[in-house]
Amino acid sequence: MLRPTAKDLPPDLLRAVERCAGALADHGVQAWLVGGAVRDLALGRAPDDADLASAAVPAQIAKWFPAAIGVGAAFGTMVLPPAFTGGPSIELTTFRSEREYSDGRHPDSVEYSDSPEVDARRRDFTCNALYLDPLTDELRDPTGGLADLEQGRLRAIGEPAERFEEDALRVLRLARFAARFGLEIEAGTARAARSKASLLRGISAERTAHELDGMFERPGSARAIAELEALGALPFAWPALTRVEHARSAALFEALPDPPGPVLGLAALLVELDDAGADPAAALDALKPSRERRTAVLDLLRARAAIALDGGTLPQRAALLRRLRATQDGLVFALAAATAELLNRPTSEQLGAARACAAEVPADQRHPKILLDAAALMAAGVERGPRLGRLLAELEDAQLEGQVSKRDEAEAWLRKQL
Repeated sequence: MLRPTAKDLPPDLLRAVERCAGALADHGVQAWLVGGAVRDLALGRAPDDADLASAAVPAQIAKWFPAAIGVGAAFGTMVLPPAFTGGPSIELTTFRSEREYSDGRHPDSVEYSDSPEVDARRRDFTCNALYLDPLTDELRDPTGGLADLEQGRLRAIGEPAERFEEDALRVLRLARFAARFGLEIEAGTARAARSKASLLRGISAERTAHELDGMFERPGSARAIAELEALGALPFAWPALTRVEHARSAALFEALPDPPGPVLGLAALLVELDDAGADPAAALDALKPSRERRTAVLDLLRARAAIALDGGTLPQRAALLRRLRATQDGLVFALAAATAELLNRPTSEQLGAARACAAEVPADQRHPKILLDAAALMAAGVERGPRLGRLLAELEDAQLEGQVSKRDEAEAWLRKQL
């Protein structure tokens, strides 16, 4: 672990932070780099973004910096945009204490403060309550976060149960941080998280999905899923997964690429539901994904299912190629290989045949050239209707199977069908 210094920030982020902190200093206010950026610096990692905290209240920020944008002014949060910072946007928050969280997310009341020590008490984990002056490198550590990082420990601030009651999403964040930073969850914090995991039922689907994305976008997904299983949290966060054997899900993630990414990660959590005959689409819809995300996950599950046919049969070439062209081979075979190892679906024979088929027909050849269109079929005597569409699909299947490759072969095939 390192003694954090602002000089280790990425250059564009350092310039933006120094400009904002310097502008506040011109008004007699000391600004502090706080939260994840200071934690990352202590761990020798390059922060992706940076937040500043100070005693300046939103009304002062708005007066001093007309470009500032109020994104949570009621809770003391303003943003200085790139037009001001000359680099990334910088979020400015006011030191504050908070009272009650009736909605399990937002405080019922906020009281501004001029002290980092008071501000630290409202934060989640000690490693996220580190304060660093970017102009002088003065460091404040009110809750012992550096010592916890030094010991490889992840600990909630104050009374852990109260932190999770304030915002149950912190249970998911606990698992994600432990996995991402290789930290062991402190025993009291783990007990409190287990006891409060049921509160995740009150968290919005969008927030849950965003947290899962964070787990899948960084290395350590298998550890994160294992921690969620140990905390008994996943069925409360995503009730559709109550039928899933979560210990087996953790093992499945061990066999996936790390990180898997959100599409593969979500598909991996749904694959056992899919195999059990449940509706993965309904389960996925509970997370309210974007249309693009929904399509990608379901296409991946269908492609894997095209390989993992029941009865040990090999996948039909045309059916498999249709499914494979809807998604990426890398994702499909990563999921299929992992489930073959753990669930024996697909079998090694099916997986091998599918890989050979994919290698034989590259992705850019899985949409064969149209040899006969609807007009050609109607000219041959096929009436408009369901049979016309069925014959067009069957002709494409014949092309994907390698039975037809030229127009005269397609015409001969059609005469045979008629």
